[in-house]
Amino acid sequence: MRHLRLHYLAGYAMIGAITPFFPEFLRSGRGFDAAGIGTIFAASQVGIMVAPVLLTWLADRRVSPRVLSAVVFAGSIASLVGLWSSASFVGNLFFYVVFGFAFAALFPSMDGLYFAVQRRRSAEGLATPPYHRIRVLGTIGFIVPSAVLLALVPAGGGLEVILPVAVGFAVLALINCAWLPDPRGGEVKETKADTIPTADAARTLFGGKTVLFCLGVACVQLSHMGYYVFYPVHLVQSLGLDGRWLGAVSTLGVVAEAVLLLGFGWFTQRLGLVRMLTLGAVLTGVRLAAIATASDAAWAIAANLLHGPIILGTLVAPVVYINRLAGDSFRNSMQGVFVVAVTGPSKILGNLLAGWLAGHDTRWVFACGVATACMAALLFSRLGSDPVEETRQS
Repeated sequence: MRHLRLHYLAGYAMIGAITPFFPEFLRSGRGFDAAGIGTIFAASQVGIMVAPVLLTWLADRRVSPRVLSAVVFAGSIASLVGLWSSASFVGNLFFYVVFGFAFAALFPSMDGLYFAVQRRRSAEGLATPPYHRIRVLGTIGFIVPSAVLLALVPAGGGLEVILPVAVGFAVLALINCAWLPDPRGGEVKETKADTIPTADAARTLFGGKTVLFCLGVACVQLSHMGYYVFYPVHLVQSLGLDGRWLGAVSTLGVVAEAVLLLGFGWFTQRLGLVRMLTLGAVLTGVRLAAIATASDAAWAIAANLLHGPIILGTLVAPVVYINRLAGDSFRNSMQGVFVVAVTGPSKILGNLLAGWLAGHDTRWVFACGVATACMAALLFSRLGSDPVEETRQS
């Protein structure tokens, strides 16, 4: 399982070298305004409507996960090199859209691979570390680039170095693909020839109260888009933080995330997934309200201490929730359909809305996020009991 751990570590490290810095890089390094930044991030979500469901469908059709993962990281490398060499708005838009295809496929393909390997090993009578103990390697990986970049970026310096650092981690992840575990063996049955994994996943995902879950996740994603894109810009432009410290600010929250993630099983047993979802949405609103009303960088940074429980409730718990609903023949596709049908459209809308609001005042972005987080909490609270995981083929 060590190569699966490295898969999460290197993949998240690639993302950690980009996401805390890229919005501010586009503003200060490329000279784009808030509307332009919002447009680039919204356009980059186009890939989320295609890549996740395609790759997870191929995984359920028993295409080698090593090949699929290699394609994701090769695409990441090509697009990051393109961003590195392009200074124009059109060039940055194009290459970040290409990167968006790989980014969109990365997380559902990782999670789908883990759950498929887990089922295979279970059928063979082998124990597998629980999801949160593998996923925590991703959290650790996300932290690593912040320390590297803090050393590389001088005070008041530009952020161009984020791109070669991200490329380096992507190359490491690509090399590691050759040794990833293959979930295609064992006693798990072949996908039935007369069923379509994607269709089975969609029927399950949008049946009964699960619709409330999907709407809740969509609302909380609207909140997240404003935070992830314009929190770094707000810290630098409105509150006077030096851009080189953005990674350290991100690390402050992610360290708490890593500690809490190790206790995810304990929290799940005592609170249940539905309560964790609801709490995550409530804390999302609290964090955004604190950022919106902060008069200095210190208070806005302190609000990021809530990052750990927010991630557990709004990003980790949903993955486990939908896996409990999945059958063995569409376990990978469940992750892909969820991204395409739920998180993808909400991310596109969230980025466009955030870009428009930030053109007036970045605080408006966070205030809008408070409202959508409250709506998410209300929807999650109506779900009732947690789903019970079943083993079924369609």
